Amino acid sequence: MKKLLVIAGLLLSIQLLHAQEPTQKKHVAFDQGDLVVSNTARLSDGELSKSSEPYSPLIVGVYNEKTETRLVPQVLVDGIAYVKFDASNGTVSVGDYVTSSSKAGYSMKATQSGYVVGVVIGVSDKDSGLIKIRVQPSWVKQ
Repeated sequence: MKKLLVIAGLLLSIQLLHAQEPTQKKHVAFDQGDLVVSNTARLSDGELSKSSEPYSPLIVGVYNEKTETRLVPQVLVDGIAYVKFDASNGTVSVGDYVTSSSKAGYSMKATQSGYVVGVVIGVSDKDSGLIKIRVQPSWVKQ
């Protein structure tokens, strides 16, 4: 009887430990400069993917191969980065806000109030489709 209770106790302990294990997050493969969103709008506990909705409120940052954050490697949530840019909403100048576009992983010029990934601080080689921004996801009124 004691052995049966000990075994039952061990099984219960194993089940409780398994129930407390963190769930595995599903992440997609990113390319340099991809605009990243999270299904929870938080980097720490959401599933990350490339943005694909204009003015997405789920923007968390920019994929940067040279970045290491404590929570998720290679997603810059604050700082300077090159982000992919789609000119479907017009070209940008220094000081313009950029937001997510319908093209997966790309930013576009923000022309209305809404969520943005940051502000343009430099326009780089137009052939690469990358622009230099100050990453600072927030909501802005235009």
